[in-house]
Amino acid sequence: MPVKKVEVVQDTKPEAAKLAKPEAAKVAKPEAKKASVSAADIETSKRLQAARASIFKHTGKKDVEVTKTSMPHVSSGSFLLDYLIGGVLAEDGKAPLCPGYPRRHLTEVYGAEASGKTTAALEAVAAVQQLPGGSAMYLDFEHSLTQKYARSIGVSFSPDKLLLFQPDTMEDGWKMFLVGLKAGVDIIVIDSVAAMTPRDELDKDLDKAAKVGAQASNLSSNLKKVISWLDNPKISSNPKGTAVVLINQTRAVINTNGPARGDNESTAGGKALKFYCFLRIKFTKIRGEFLKRKNPVTGKEQSYQYGNHTQAKIVKSKVDGTSGHTTDIFIRYGQGIDDYYSLLEAAVATKVVRRNGAINAYGTYQAPSKDKFRDILVKNPSLFEEIKQKTLAAIRADKGEPDQSENEIEDMMGTMFGDEDASDEDASEDTVGTAMESEIEAEDFTQADASDQESGAEG
Repeated sequence: MPVKKVEVVQDTKPEAAKLAKPEAAKVAKPEAKKASVSAADIETSKRLQAARASIFKHTGKKDVEVTKTSMPHVSSGSFLLDYLIGGVLAEDGKAPLCPGYPRRHLTEVYGAEASGKTTAALEAVAAVQQLPGGSAMYLDFEHSLTQKYARSIGVSFSPDKLLLFQPDTMEDGWKMFLVGLKAGVDIIVIDSVAAMTPRDELDKDLDKAAKVGAQASNLSSNLKKVISWLDNPKISSNPKGTAVVLINQTRAVINTNGPARGDNESTAGGKALKFYCFLRIKFTKIRGEFLKRKNPVTGKEQSYQYGNHTQAKIVKSKVDGTSGHTTDIFIRYGQGIDDYYSLLEAAVATKVVRRNGAINAYGTYQAPSKDKFRDILVKNPSLFEEIKQKTLAAIRADKGEPDQSENEIEDMMGTMFGDEDASDEDASEDTVGTAMESEIEAEDFTQADASDQESGAEG
């Protein structure tokens, strides 16, 4: 036994020494590498500091600060649209990234007629005017703003809250735009880009041919200045910055080379506007909501449309780099965006509110129709806020697990083999409202109403 103990001690000492050498070497190598990297970092830092000082000396421009907080923004007037634009949390986790139209940037809102573009812009103006010291500018190039409807939405026409002008030419509009920036308004709405006419086009004789690309050329040259104005504190006097919302119309693409493939719609003003815009949102009218009442002339009971569901789709976004996301908002005629009805439809789609036939239920609250459940939300602000938070949480959780692999494969195959019905726009139209759509009561909807819905009333 004693001999074995002596042998074990003698054999383990060399082994321990052998193991100690490589461990020491392993520790020494990273230290040497770290020292060399630090020296390189110090040298790089010195060069960058010298570069910053040189640029500031020659141009007066400081480098852009790194921020992880919420972006400066103005509310769109609809909490669902705000969440769609930038509802994800900022890097600091304290607030949403950009819940509304971003300041110091261009936002284009476009779509077909009567899809709710002007209504959405007026909602944003009304939301801005409710802020302490909030003000807005509205450039009505179309000369068609109805003040009664705007007041019903909540827009104030007080000279201290709104600058309202109707420019005749594009050049006059840009001058007014510049004055609005210097006045420090929070939002400028241009309604619409399609109605912005260059002075040369307006002054020429009717029998002269139109100049091709006159409007696009003017926009391309002036938008460069606009982008510079928005970020120049000497011109834009608002310390938070000014948000710019441009309403635009869709135009059919004329194709003389056979059947149209892909998206056959475009927007007025050329392609430059699409590149300069920080955010682009497309509005599409999905379906209408009807109620039955007697016709005062014939005495017969008829269905009347009192609002329509509109899909807002992010076409381009530099806020969080996402596009293709949609939300469904309800526009009630004569009142604007109905947040209560919009929340109900979203809550049903996310299964926060249960719907069985015409009955809507949440906890102990129950109503036999959508309008009656809406009345419950109007009378109970705390209930509205509770359902709102749960619905947004459900939407956020659903976006975390996207499953679009099959659709992407179908779109790719359609593009490769020239399928006319495989465009992105057609694919989105086929699925419009599947997540948010609620059933319209059968007794209130007939084939005649379906044709009325297609034509639609102005929203």
